Amino acid sequence: MEPTPRTHTTTLAEQENIPASMPALYLPLPPSHPYTITNPPSPSTLLYTTTHPTPTPTSSQYLVKIQTTALCRGELGWAETLSPASHASSSPSSSPSSSQPTTTTTTQPQPDNPVLLKCIPGHDISGIVLSTPQIDERSMAGPKFKVGDEVIGLLAFARDGGAADVAVALEGELAFKPRNVSALHAACLPLSALTAWQAVFEQAGVKGWVQDADGDGDGEEWRRDKERVRRVLVLNASGGVGVMVCQLLKADMLFGDGEGNGGGRFWVCGVCSGRNEEFVRDQLRVDEVLDYTKEREGLGAAFRRRGWAPVDFVLDCVGGQTLKQAYDAAVVRDGGIVVSIAQPVPEQEPEWADVRDAIVKRDLTSRFFIVRPDGEQLGKIALLVEGGELKSFVEREMELYQGREAMELVESGRVRGKVVLRVNNYDR
Repeated sequence: MEPTPRTHTTTLAEQENIPASMPALYLPLPPSHPYTITNPPSPSTLLYTTTHPTPTPTSSQYLVKIQTTALCRGELGWAETLSPASHASSSPSSSPSSSQPTTTTTTQPQPDNPVLLKCIPGHDISGIVLSTPQIDERSMAGPKFKVGDEVIGLLAFARDGGAADVAVALEGELAFKPRNVSALHAACLPLSALTAWQAVFEQAGVKGWVQDADGDGDGEEWRRDKERVRRVLVLNASGGVGVMVCQLLKADMLFGDGEGNGGGRFWVCGVCSGRNEEFVRDQLRVDEVLDYTKEREGLGAAFRRRGWAPVDFVLDCVGGQTLKQAYDAAVVRDGGIVVSIAQPVPEQEPEWADVRDAIVKRDLTSRFFIVRPDGEQLGKIALLVEGGELKSFVEREMELYQGREAMELVESGRVRGKVVLRVNNYDR
C-alpha cells in the first residue's frame, strides 16, 4: 500500500505571497552573443530589474528565498554562463551534484523580446526554504529540508544563481546553514570551501576525520592509512579558496589528536602579496609566507635560497607562469601532486614542454578540476564552521541593485574576502 502523501512538503511558507516577477540581477545574452571564455562580458553589462520572471520549481526542486549571495571572480565568463543550451528550461544541468533529477527552470526568450537569455549570477547562496519538492509527497521521510529551514548551497553553474529574490535548488546542492554565523558570512562558504575540500581530500587524497562540533569525537571517522602529504604549498593563499585550504589543513577537528594539536600535522607555506602577508600568517596560521612581489626569480629560487625541502602537494589558484614554476624540482618532490583550479597544463603549447616532460619523468600527479555542488560535503564544512575551525572573510556587503558595482569590485582582484549581495533582510 502506498504511503499517505505528506501534504505539508510543498506548502509555501504561510507569510510568503510569491509574485510572478521578482527583483534580480542578470546578464542579458543575445542568441548570437560575441562573448567567449577568453572574451567574457564585463560587469558593466549586468542589469538590475524588479520584473524578472519568478522561477517555478520542478517536481525535484526546492524554492529558496535568497537572503545573501556571494559573487565569484570570472563567473560571467564561465562556459555554462555563456552557453544558451545551459539556460534552456528543458536542459539538464551540466554541473554534477549528488542529487537525483537535474531538470532546470529558467527564463525563456520571449517572441517579442529578442534579448534572449537572462542569466542570473551568484551561485553561492544563503537563504530560507519556501517550498519543497513534490516528489517527496510520497516519501515516508519527506524532504531533508523543511519549509522555513535556513540553508546554504552552491547552485549548479548551468542554472541561474542567487542574485534574485528567489531561486530553485536541488537537495544535493544544499546543507543546513551553520548556526553560529549570519547569512552574510554563510554565503561566502559554499564555492570556496567546497573547492578547497575537493582539492585536499579528493584530488590530493589527504585523509582526515570530522568530529562533532562539541568535540566529543562521535562524528564520522574516515582517517585511514599513513599520509603521503605532509608539506603543502598554496598559491594565492589570501584568495577565497586559498583561505579555506589553509584553514582546513590546520583544523584540529580534521587532523588533530583531540588536544588541539591539529595545526602541526602539515607544514603549510602560503604565497600572497606583501599586503596580505600578516593576514595569511596570523589569521590562517600558516608556517611560512612567500611574498610573490619580492620573488622575482620564481618559486624554485625562493625555496633553494631558504633551504626548504620540496613539498608533497601544491594547490594552484593562479595559473600561468606561477603554475609553471610549481613544477620546479625545488618546489615539488618527485612523485608529488600539483592541483590547479585555474587551468590545466596545456597539451600542445611549446613553452609548456618542460612541464609536460617533468610530469612524466618525475612521476608527478598533475590535475585540474572544477568544483561540483555537494550537499553532503557542505554539511561537513558547516560542522567545521560551528566548531570554530573555519571562518569566512567579507570584504564588503552591498545591495542587490548595486550588483554591477559589486562585480566590478570582484573582478578588480583587489579584495581579500568575498563581496556579498544582500537580497533580503536577515538576522545579523
